[in-house]
Amino acid sequence: MEYAISAAGALIHYLHETQKSALEHINSISPYYIHDYMALDQSTITSLELIQSSEGTRKNSLLGLLDECCTPMGSRRVREWIIKPLINSEKIKTRLEIVSKFKSLPRNRQEIREHLDKIFDLERLLGKITLSVCNARDMVSLKKIYRNFSGFKKNFNEIGHDRAFELFEKLGQS
Repeated sequence: MEYAISAAGALIHYLHETQKSALEHINSISPYYIHDYMALDQSTITSLELIQSSEGTRKNSLLGLLDECCTPMGSRRVREWIIKPLINSEKIKTRLEIVSKFKSLPRNRQEIREHLDKIFDLERLLGKITLSVCNARDMVSLKKIYRNFSGFKKNFNEIGHDRAFELFEKLGQS
């Protein structure tokens, strides 16, 4: 871990020296444990048609089948989960428990989808804001997102799963 911390420090120093924008948006570094995920090479991803079908479209791929997300953030997360599947059985069980909770509460799930429909690409929006390249339209979008958070919180509380609420809290800290 000592080498990882040194490498991260060197990378931040390099970015500070070479980038024209400030790095205030980098406020923490967390380790990425590669052994928590199955390593899939590009050949495997292509052969199994995980992201694109043999015709080169997303339609008949695993991603095309599973991605019913109503936000670009969700679609990116599903894509990441497909190409980096979990290995740890406890983490898999936790993820399945959350899915099961959502599945058992269709009204709640629908309300969350309605809130998500009103949210723009929060990750990209926050990136633009922290890099000071946002415009007035972006700020209006952020205001709309903020208005939806109370509804989100209510829906996540109803799910009654600690990990689901943790996910909401993490989103609120972004």
